[in-house]
Amino acid sequence: MTRRNYKMQQGKCKWVTGLMLTLSLVLIITACGQESEEESDVDDVGTDQVETFEPTKDTNNVAEYEGGEITLEEYNAFTGVMKLLYSPEYFDQLQSTPGFNNNLIQQLVAFELLEAEADDETKKEQQTISETNLEEFITQYEATNGEGSWETGLKDVGIEEEDFRNFIQLSNISQEVLSKDISEEEVKVEYDRILAESPAELVAQATVSHILVKTNDPNTGEETRTEEEALKIVDEINAKLDAGEDFGALAKEYSEDEGSKNNGGTYENANINNWVEEFKLAAAEQPIGEIGEPVKTVYGYHIIRVEDRTELSFDEVKEGILGSLVQQKLQDYSTEKVSNLITGVSIP
Repeated sequence: MTRRNYKMQQGKCKWVTGLMLTLSLVLIITACGQESEEESDVDDVGTDQVETFEPTKDTNNVAEYEGGEITLEEYNAFTGVMKLLYSPEYFDQLQSTPGFNNNLIQQLVAFELLEAEADDETKKEQQTISETNLEEFITQYEATNGEGSWETGLKDVGIEEEDFRNFIQLSNISQEVLSKDISEEEVKVEYDRILAESPAELVAQATVSHILVKTNDPNTGEETRTEEEALKIVDEINAKLDAGEDFGALAKEYSEDEGSKNNGGTYENANINNWVEEFKLAAAEQPIGEIGEPVKTVYGYHIIRVEDRTELSFDEVKEGILGSLVQQKLQDYSTEKVSNLITGVSIP
């Protein structure tokens, strides 16, 4: 499981989360091809079905399922939106991946089925929200790509603005329908699990003092001293700490981190996501006020004392966790339920 940044997710609009659900699911089969067979049994089901689906009965349809169909027009609009979001070049590359187009169809069918489950109030509410979302996206798109780039982008991928609006609305409605089945208690259980198993995911910032003994220059890769030489210095420093010498004074004397040594080795209220993984985990998990075992990173060995840290509260991250749970539900819905309802596929 990839490490999530719930602090970043919490401040985003719900439609952005919904949009990212779609994008992440589009990549499932692509990522599957890079994993071992043992790790990708579920996704392989979707890939196999590219070969086993019967052709559609109506030549104007790309897919047919119990209760509906995906027309060629709908499929082209959906793939056009994806091209705009990813870039045409990258999307064309993804489409050459076995099972990728089938995954797209499963998602589009899932969206249509979930939309059918939504009540009129939800649809009306999401229609209004989606209009605002579209305006926000266009503003962001042109801020990134230049004035007038939105119309050019739509033309390049062969879609209309209405196609993109419909896509956002489908994403929003799908997320809303699935999220209603997830109780706050379920979200709290997931929060507690993360807190117990992966606390670094929920640490916002920390104050950490450290002493760095380098083994190499990270810019050039050149060795500055051997492991044995570095550990000998580490043992010397630890002996002085055990004897009661001041951590800050020893940092000024020994540390080779120019960014902190003159401050007693301390980084105060820092975002731990800016640090290399080994240092980040120590900052998130090491007992506060205690000097832990030396931590090896690409820079060398660190003697670390965590002074303080701030964990994200449940209220701060519950929207992000909810989004993650919805993502899993949408993945399961798409690869399990939807695949059993599809009766025909004719990919252009």
